Parts: sequence; structure tokens; C-alpha cells
Amino acid sequence: MVTMLEKIANIAVKRPWTVILIVLLLTAIFASALPKARFETEMEQFFPESDVVKASLRIKEYFGTEPYTHIIYIEGENVLNTTALREEYRLSCMLRGIKGVVSTESIADIFNTLCKYEYDPFQGELVFNENKTLLNARDDEIEARKDIMRRVLQGNTTFIPINTTFDPDEIKAVLSLLLSEDFDYDNMTATAALLIVRIDGNLSRAVARGVVGKIHDAVERFLQSATYPLHIMETSDLEMAYEVEKNLPKTGAFLAIGIIVLISLILLATFRRPSYILFPLITLFIAIIWTFGTMILLGTVFTVMEVAVIPLIMGLGIDYFVHVSRRYQEELRKGAAMYPSMKTSIVHVGLALFLAVVTTVIAFMSNIFSLIPPIRDFGITCALGVLYSFVLALVFYPSMRIISDKRALSRGRRIAPSKAPASTLFMAKIFRAAYRGRYAILAVVIAATLLSVILLPALRVEFDVKEFMPRDWESMRATEMIEENFAVGTYTYSYILIEGNVATLDAYTKICELCDKLKDNTYLVKVGNDTAQSVVSVVRLAIMFNRSIMLDFKLDERGAPLPNCTDEDIESLYDYLANNNTKIGIGRNSVGEMFKRFVHMSGGVYDATIVYLPVKVMTIAKIEELRKELETDISGISWNDYTVTVTGGVLLIEEVMLEIQKSQIKSTAASLAAVAVVLIIIYRRPSIALISLLPVILTMFWVLGTMAILSIPLNVLTIMVSALTIGLGIDYAIHVIERYKEERKERTPMVAMENTLSCTGSALLISAITTIAGFGILIMAEIPLLRQFGIVTATMIAYSLLSAVIVLPIPLLLYARIRKY
Repeated sequence: MVTMLEKIANIAVKRPWTVILIVLLLTAIFASALPKARFETEMEQFFPESDVVKASLRIKEYFGTEPYTHIIYIEGENVLNTTALREEYRLSCMLRGIKGVVSTESIADIFNTLCKYEYDPFQGELVFNENKTLLNARDDEIEARKDIMRRVLQGNTTFIPINTTFDPDEIKAVLSLLLSEDFDYDNMTATAALLIVRIDGNLSRAVARGVVGKIHDAVERFLQSATYPLHIMETSDLEMAYEVEKNLPKTGAFLAIGIIVLISLILLATFRRPSYILFPLITLFIAIIWTFGTMILLGTVFTVMEVAVIPLIMGLGIDYFVHVSRRYQEELRKGAAMYPSMKTSIVHVGLALFLAVVTTVIAFMSNIFSLIPPIRDFGITCALGVLYSFVLALVFYPSMRIISDKRALSRGRRIAPSKAPASTLFMAKIFRAAYRGRYAILAVVIAATLLSVILLPALRVEFDVKEFMPRDWESMRATEMIEENFAVGTYTYSYILIEGNVATLDAYTKICELCDKLKDNTYLVKVGNDTAQSVVSVVRLAIMFNRSIMLDFKLDERGAPLPNCTDEDIESLYDYLANNNTKIGIGRNSVGEMFKRFVHMSGGVYDATIVYLPVKVMTIAKIEELRKELETDISGISWNDYTVTVTGGVLLIEEVMLEIQKSQIKSTAASLAAVAVVLIIIYRRPSIALISLLPVILTMFWVLGTMAILSIPLNVLTIMVSALTIGLGIDYAIHVIERYKEERKERTPMVAMENTLSCTGSALLISAITTIAGFGILIMAEIPLLRQFGIVTATMIAYSLLSAVIVLPIPLLLYARIRKY
């Protein structure tokens, strides 16, 4: 390794212009790939490759892609005012005119449907008039429909002729979703309503986000011409993704500028020469281009996680330049010439840096064990960034340094520092004080570690799109308003997929039994007439409008099979429903369309059915309770001939969280094992390898304990804290041990350690400060996920420094006393 470093040093010192030319050429190649970068901010990117996720994909294959849902929150003095209803319906019409919007659902749409039913005195019943709408109905006609609504909610439905396609129960259920909790049906008043926009699910996410942009424009035009004062906000997964993507460039630019400013100030205070600021920043900029260029050429799709890569590369990479520069200046201060000083710096610091980089790369690459693609990609990206920074720090940066200093010498300027930096004396004092108080330090370390262990159970795992969103963004404010003002709030769908020959009496009976069990589920929301929506829901609705179905297929009025019902009856029932074009319900959908939403046919066999589960958005603990309740309901029924899988919605999020937990365990174990093996091979003494790992293990516990105290959860970024601690924290220990070995050849253990900490320790201090500044700038990010990652990583670097310069010398000196090391 030393021979290789000597060759690298010779190339950097003797052929600096060749090195610079090659680096710039490679940079141009990698930079050409940057415009091809692709970004995704969808939660689907984080779904692991599991059976639950595969079942979700099969649902899309069987039943098609569900429409994207975009929610418009409408607030006003009374959203049920006649003028307000007309305006809300006008907005619905505008939105339905946008290409990609397939339907809208709102209180105005319901009243518009009611307006289409006119009483015909000759027929003695309500007759459907397609041309009648809220926009051409008279005020008294709209008030009459309000009276119908009022009577429906009061339970008085006898005035509605039985042969109409009007389901009062459906309206009662839907109203609870679309109107705020202050809805007063006696006076027909409410201060808020929801307008739900369905966007074609077959569109790509990017195209669908474009549709959301058109919806924004339509809402703006509507508000400019509205005749009733309304306040409108919008929210949806698409809206959140749209806002994240819109703000990512701004966030990235802000963070990059902040990092550059902070690092520049720290380097200026340390080295007091502009070139010691400019050259490292140029080199880091090139490392970032190489990193992202490589990943783009490999076909990586970036997520919001990659925003953290830039501060990570700059925060870690600057360490390498600080160590190379400090050793270079140290040799110059001793009186060595420029070329030998740089060679010594590259060879001696390069060895420690190489060991540090190997362990850091191992730590990041341990994320390849994760089944979550963005976590794998993030680990690979960071490993590449660290590797490129290391190579450039040993080749490109010294080449620029040599050219610059050679020119300075030719102009008669001094390149060697006149005196040792203040940090050298400071770190020497810190070591002497720490050694004198080693027993007190030992007590504090033990107490802090025990406290961290005790706090570990309080550490939570979270994966929520809200982690990506600042609270003041419109989509978040709209979501909070819905949660506060609506009884149901926001909800998502999960699913029970039943596969097998489902057109049998046995299967249909089991589905009826399952739906009855699901009525008592704590976390399901009643949407429409049923808590769980299934093929049974379609049968019940069809019976409501054609009671002869009961006689024809031997069913009771709830759609359950009678004792004399057979397999042939159920299959005939399914055939009847699949080919029934009668339009029913508020949405005026045909029975056949509704049936095909629940039952799939392939090769003439009904081979799959789905149960829709409207689930209220909830915490991680409640998702686990939901799954347990669903599993209890399902396991209470014998499904011998069928495959039953619970999937979709929050249950997919649970899969992500479970995989996050597994990833932490696997990456931590893999990192520790690999790093331990590397250290044993290098030092050839397991005891030294164990001593070097001690600060890392302590830091890991301290960081996790701090996260518990600060209520920072383990998420897709902070989950990597253990691997990061191993990869980055071991760097500090390696630098201390390598310099101590070098000093120990000529000095006693105490003097060797004091020299180590006064020289390498001062470089570690500057490195830690710059790295903390690099990650600390993330605290200023708008996105909560990045803020948390910045806090955790900055804390980890601080703990790593303290454990390396205060804790590590104690066992190392004790070992030296025992084994004369």
C-alpha cells in the first residue's frame, strides 16, 4: 500500500498538469450525463420487494390502476348556500373539462344529480331529466332539493318512489365525507366541503402531476370570477410530490450555498490562505459531478434522499483535504522542501485515509442488503462520492497545490506557516486534562451508555409522506384542515385480495362472512353503505333497484345466499351483474362497471375478487393493530381453496417500516463484521481492532439515545445512522491509531499520544467542525426529513470526535502498558 501511495505522490508532484487535464476531461464526460437525471418523489419508490407489494401489483393487473385522488378543500360562510352550490358545481364542470380528469365528487355534484329528478304528476314518480342541472335550476327548485336532503337525513324516505335509482342511505354516508362536522341539516348550513377529483390512473405519475398543475390553473381562474366568497386549498399525494419536486432545486441550491459559505469560513480561519479554500471546494465540486454522473449513467432514478448526498460528500470529503493540508504544512514548518513535504503528506496521511475510506465505503455499501431501492441507491451513491473524494484528494488536490505553491515560491512568497496553529496546543491541553480525569470520564461514558440503552425502546420507526413536507406548504395545511373539520378526515384504501375460483357458493358465503366481521373493525371508515366494499356491496345495491334478483338467484335482501342457493346460482349471478348496463347510484355508474371493479375474470373463470377497506390515516402502532384485527377476521374463516392477501395503502407503508428495521439490523451487523475483519487484517491484532471499534460502538448508542430524547424517529434517512456511525466514526479512530503507531516508533506511549492528539487531533478537530457544518446546514432545510438527518449526523460526528480524542486514548494507553504497544 505504501508503495502505491508513493507512486501516486510522484505522479501528483511531477506531473500535475497531466493529472489536472485528465481529471477535467473525465469531469466533462460525467457532466454531460447530468441533464439526463431523473427524479421521483413517490412513496412507491420505497416499497420493498415483498409478497405484500407483489399482491398490490397483481391487484393493478387484475382490476386496473385506481384513479389518482386529488382533494380540494372549500371553505366559506355557508357552502350549502344556493349561490355557493352553483359556484362549486361550476368549478366541478371546469375540472371535468381538463384532459386526464375522469370524474369529480362533491356536495354540489350530489345536488346536481337531485336536480335531474323531477316529479311527473302523470306518472306519479320522479323522472330523470339529463338536461337539468344546478346551473339552470331555479332557486326554489334547489331549495326543494335541500328539503329532500333534509328529510332523507331525518330518516323520512317514504316520499321517494321505490322504483327510482336514488339511494338515500348512500347519500347519508357520502355527506358525512363531503361536509364538515359543523353541518346542520335542519338549516342546511356548513362552513367547509370537499371536492374530490379523480385523475386517470393509467397516466404516468409525471403526466398526472401535470394534470394537477392544470387543476391549479383552473382553480385560480375560478376564484377570479367566483360570485360567492370561497377559500380553496388543495392536497393529494400528487400535490405533495409536485410541491416537493418544485422545491427540491431551491432546497439543494440553498444547502449547497450554505455549505460552501460555512466551510469557506472555517477553512479561512484555519489556513488563512484563499487557495486552501478554493482548491478543496473545486475538488469537491468535481467529486459531486463524478458521483451523480456515474449514478445517472447507471440508470439510477433519484429521490428526495439524494439531496443529502451533496452535504454528505462535502462534509466528509473536506476531511481528506484538511488532513492532507495539515500534514503538508506540518512538514513545511519542520523545514522540509515543497516536494518531499507533499510526498510525506500523501504517503502517511494517505494510508490512514485509505483505511478510513475502506471502512466508510463498507458502511455505505452495507445498504445493498436493503430491499428498499432508494436506500440501496443512496448507499451506493454515498460510497461512490466518498471514493471519488478520496482519489481526488490524493491526486488532483495535491497537483493544484504543487502548481500554486511552485508559482508562489518563484515570486518569493513564503508557503510554510510561521507557527503551529492554535488548535494544536488546544488539543494537547485537552489530552492532558482528559488523561488526568480519566476515571471521571470513564464514569460519564458508562452512565451515558446505560442511559442510551434504557432509552432505546422509546425510539420509534416512522415512514410518512408528511416527513417530506414542511407544515406551511398548502397541501399540508389542507390536510390538517380536513383532519380538524371533517368527521372522517383523510383516508386511504387498503385491500384484501382473494384469489381462486371465486364464483362458487363457498367463496361467496365466505366473502359475506368476512364483510360482516369487518363491520366491527376499529380503523375502517364507512364509505357508502358498507364498511368493507366488496362484490356483496354490488349485489345489495342491485337488489335495491331490482328485487327479483333475490328470487332468481336465491338470495335474501342483504344479498346473502339462501339455504337452497348453489354454485350455479352464484356463477349465473356474476354473469348477470357483469353484463348489466343499468345505471344506478349517485355516480350513475352501470352495474357491470361496478361489478368489474370487484371481480376479475380470466379465461372464462372468475379467478379473483377484492375487498376494499377504507382506512383512516394513522400512526405506526395503529397500523400494526389494524393488521392484527384484519388477520384475526380473516383467520376466523377457512380459506383452504383460496389465497388471501392483505395489501395496499397503509399496509404497504408498514412493509416499508418493517424493511427499514430489518435494513438497520442487517446493515449494522454487516458493517461491524466487515470493518472488524478489515481492521484485524490490517493491524494483525484483534485486540487493537476491538479497541478501535470501541468509540464507534459507544457513539452508536449515544446517537440512538439522543434521537430518543429529541423524538427523532428512524426513517429512510436516519435509519442509516448505525452504518454511518461505523463508517464515519471509525475514521477518527483510525487517524488516531495510525498517527500513534508512527509516533510510537521514537517516543514513549504518553509522549506519542500527546503528539498524536496535538497534530492529528487538531486536524480531526478542524475536520469535525467542517463536517458538522456541512451536515448542520441541513437543519435549515424546509423538508423535515433532511432536518432530522442533519441533526442526527452532526451529533454523530461530534460524538465520534469526542470518543476518538478523549475516550480512545485511555484504553490504547492501557493496552500499551500491558503489551508495550
